Amino acid sequence: MSSAYLHRFGPTAVLSVSLSLMMPAGMLWAGVTQAELQRCAGLADDSARLDCFDMLVSKSASATAAESPTQDQPNLERQLAAEQQKAQRLQEELEAARLERLEDEEARTNALLNPSQEMMLAAFGAENLPPHQQPPLPAKKIDQIEAGVLGITRLNNGWIQVRLDNGQSWEQISSARDLGLREDSRQTVIIKRGWLSDTRYSMRNPANNHIIPVQRIE
Repeated sequence: MSSAYLHRFGPTAVLSVSLSLMMPAGMLWAGVTQAELQRCAGLADDSARLDCFDMLVSKSASATAAESPTQDQPNLERQLAAEQQKAQRLQEELEAARLERLEDEEARTNALLNPSQEMMLAAFGAENLPPHQQPPLPAKKIDQIEAGVLGITRLNNGWIQVRLDNGQSWEQISSARDLGLREDSRQTVIIKRGWLSDTRYSMRNPANNHIIPVQRIE
């Protein structure tokens, strides 16, 4: 290449033409053809030639940016599909949990409205227990229970605590005639709910009909 050409078109043009000759026909940069590159290199005015090359660089950059989303589109679509599947699974899990919770609530409601004998026994006298020890209190109640005595504890004031074979423990709450229970003998007691208040209870020894007021402590 002659020094006159180099002087006329400048080193940028020489480099561009050399690159274009090394590339196959068609696109040299993204969105730029060899013909466009050669047209810019052929401009005699240095300022016009540089402006032409700048325009081709901008054109190539825009074409590259436009192609990137297209090339990444399959990946984006796969990511979107995966996120939609995760959201669908989460929605299904939440719906299943909601239905299970509704079923549990319905079962508890039915159990309270139609309690079993075991549930009513567990709730008998439980109104006087600490809140964290109270079982569910059914709508239907029993008025009395009969149970065997497993043990008797006499307190310092002479009152008694009675452990029953149904797992409950009851305590005398006021002075009364001695119930007559013996600690060395298996006996039966009857505990009855009060007539005027269903949170007051009395314990009766059927062997002598002695009665004391009690409350459940366990």
